[in-house]
Amino acid sequence: MVQYNGPAGLNDRWARLYPVVMRTRRPLSRILASLAALSSVMLATCEKVSTAPGGGTGGTGAAGNATITINSTTGFVVVVVGADTSVSLPISTTVIEPTITATAASIPIQNPNYRLISSDPSVVEITPSGTGVIVKKRTPAAANPQVYVTALLLAATSSSGAAPQIRVKVLAKSTSVVVPNPTAVLATIGDTAQLKAGAYGTTVTTADSIVNPGFVWVSSNPAVATVNTAGQLVAVANGSATVTVTSDAATANIAVTVKQQVGKWSTNVDTITLSAFGDTGTITATMRDLRNTLVNPAVTDANPSWTADDTTIVRLLPVGKTVRLVALKNSTSPLVTLTASYTTTDTTVIRGLGGSSLVRKVVAVRVAQSGNSVVAITPPTIALRALGDSLAIQLGLLDRNGNALDLTKL
Repeated sequence: MVQYNGPAGLNDRWARLYPVVMRTRRPLSRILASLAALSSVMLATCEKVSTAPGGGTGGTGAAGNATITINSTTGFVVVVVGADTSVSLPISTTVIEPTITATAASIPIQNPNYRLISSDPSVVEITPSGTGVIVKKRTPAAANPQVYVTALLLAATSSSGAAPQIRVKVLAKSTSVVVPNPTAVLATIGDTAQLKAGAYGTTVTTADSIVNPGFVWVSSNPAVATVNTAGQLVAVANGSATVTVTSDAATANIAVTVKQQVGKWSTNVDTITLSAFGDTGTITATMRDLRNTLVNPAVTDANPSWTADDTTIVRLLPVGKTVRLVALKNSTSPLVTLTASYTTTDTTVIRGLGGSSLVRKVVAVRVAQSGNSVVAITPPTIALRALGDSLAIQLGLLDRNGNALDLTKL
């Protein structure tokens, strides 16, 4: 074995190197030149971060061309060229392994030794090996501190013992938004509906479900339907709109239709009285939605069915939304009930009516003759022949249409 008998004062490193130099019999100047070349190292870390196979969309991001330079002539000062790089990663239970590349004297270093450090492990967790990350939840809002993953390259250290490093800003994001109901139909102007959506990371599973996804809701046609920041929809007018819900770059759409349905009938009168047999009256029904807004017949049109609980007192002559009444005989208490009814199939109207599908309006009808003239019935002429003679005269009362008054019903 070659023993070390070199000059005094050399440190232990050169003491270990000296036998090698002597054994190889290479000039010391060449050995020192090689070491000097290796002392100038160009490192590029986190050149690319990608998801494991099967990762969701948006799981790959370029980290840019940030470079760490170690310069032996300036005391191993670490100089970072360019700003911190950033990458968007999906929230997932899957471990994501960054790709670390490094070069020394323009020669690639195979399998560089590195370790990752997270500034907020509750958002981005580092695996026990120190070489992978698990993105656990969305990055805090922009106003809050960002989450950084620092890659420490352990291939070389500075004179202060610090490892070359570069920071990567991790933007944990939603990669898909799912809406359980892609359509919404409102049957009443002013009606509201709570829209729902879920945001997910790599997979649409409970494990990858995102808490507080920061949804943004937008209506394509606020003149028809508006939506607030909490996803509450409000019907404004008949028509169509699309509501888009966004979380990060992931979106989903909900097709909204506002189409009024008949939820109420209003009539021109609530009670009507006919004062002679043969008299007529007209009742007209008007369509309204559950909030009493007039229904546009160009959108929805319906005619009620007209019924009376006693058609011996009034005759009904219906035509569409109008019914003509003809008085036949005097009514007694209770009054005749006239009903305009319509059967709806709209589920929201049925729900608003407490489970009933019948939309109805009741009008009270009264037939009560009133005397218009007095007529002597018998005898048509009177002849009295002596003082004190008497004669019974029977008088008849008529309504204005010449019908005898039915005194038993008055």
